[in-house]
Amino acid sequence: MIDLTQAQFIGKGRNKQCYVHPEDPSRVVKISNPKSNPKELKKELREFTRLRKKNRKVTEKLLIPTYYGTVQTNEGIGYIFDRVSKECGAQYLTLKEFIAKDRPTSGSVNKLIVKLYQDLRESAVIISELNSENILVISYDETQEMKSVFALVDGLGEGAFLKLTELHPYFARKKLYRKFQPFAEEVRNLQREASKEGGS
Repeated sequence: MIDLTQAQFIGKGRNKQCYVHPEDPSRVVKISNPKSNPKELKKELREFTRLRKKNRKVTEKLLIPTYYGTVQTNEGIGYIFDRVSKECGAQYLTLKEFIAKDRPTSGSVNKLIVKLYQDLRESAVIISELNSENILVISYDETQEMKSVFALVDGLGEGAFLKLTELHPYFARKKLYRKFQPFAEEVRNLQREASKEGGS
């Protein structure tokens, strides 16, 4: 059993809280929140597993963490994933935090969003929820110039009873398109809010 009492706490989402694995800092342990929906977790784990079996290069390219299975912890069942990282010293923020804190230009954010969409579409990743809090922005120093990349760390999987998205890439890409429209609007609203705060 793994004791998470002294483990580094990374963050908490709607369904899970996340810790650095105390025995392997290259991985994290995610714990379900008491009030989370078990079906949400199940569909997400199924998609992580599908991607791992499909092609390791897909998860590496999209910075989607690899899922390694479960472990017993002092807080219940833990789910082990890769710790998404670019290099030591990088800044890790959710997209929502990144826009509010760094106030990047609309052009730079849009460029990252377009690349994310293209990569997800090319690999036919199944998306259940896409928002500014399940995308991690990793900013790092590359030859004296700050670079940023997106990492999708949550919101994967198919919740419908008839899982067409798992049967053919066409349906996964069609769903991705539907999910991307409100996500893009959310990002635009966040940028407008950040712009107002910056000008006040």
